[in-house]
Amino acid sequence: MLFSTFTLSKTLLYYKGGEFKADGPWKHKEMFHKGDYELIFCIKDPLYLQVGNERLTLRQNEILIVPPFTTMVGYKKSANVDFYWVHFFSQQQEKMLNV
Repeated sequence: MLFSTFTLSKTLLYYKGGEFKADGPWKHKEMFHKGDYELIFCIKDPLYLQVGNERLTLRQNEILIVPPFTTMVGYKKSANVDFYWVHFFSQQQEKMLNV
């Protein structure tokens, strides 16, 4: 599993965010993070995402951080989904740990 460390000596810069809800079959479109991180907080599951080459299933109350310069796409349709999403930039080079 990949982990990021964040140094808070400099603030994170908010880019954009919101809440997404779908009451029927829905699949996340493909997107590429151009230097920004994305934090996803799942409220209603399941949310099926492929981040890079790794397929993940986000469940209720789980959080995912998508690293910069990474492609993300839905690999399967979700029946009903609700999640908060926030894109942000770090002002420092963060460390990535693969554990």
